[in-house]
Order: sequence, then C-alpha cells, then structure tokens
Amino acid sequence: MIPIPCWNYIDSGLSYKQRLEWAIMDTFDALSPMYDFPKTLDEVREMVQSPENDFEEIFYGGNGVVANVVKKCGE
Repeated sequence: MIPIPCWNYIDSGLSYKQRLEWAIMDTFDALSPMYDFPKTLDEVREMVQSPENDFEEIFYGGNGVVANVVKKCGE
C-alpha cells in the first residue's frame, strides 16, 4: 500500500485520472522534503545574471524563489 495524502478534489472539476495524478504528486510533495535543497535569493540571482538579459526580477513567491528574466533582443 502506498501512503497517499487525502485531498478532496471531488468538486474541483478534475477527471478521475487527473485526481489520481494530483494525489500522486501530493504524495511526492509530502515525502520529498528530505531531498529538497531550495536556493536563496542570492543563489538564484547568481544563476540568472547575464549580460544577455535585458531585465531580471528575483523575489520570494508563494512557493519559493521566483525569477523573471527577459533576454535582450538580437540586434
């Protein structure tokens, strides 16, 4: 038997297959924190910095660090 978190997706408009897939993903999320090594703002900033970028925005989002990057157009 596989432990699957009990999330009620019945009224979500998802099909049976989608509800099953979401339950599997929720199980992974519940069991994987031991292997999760989130990056800091500075680490992500260093990862995306490039002279090829026209715009970089790095911030804490609802589920971790978010990076919005716009590349320069070819000239």
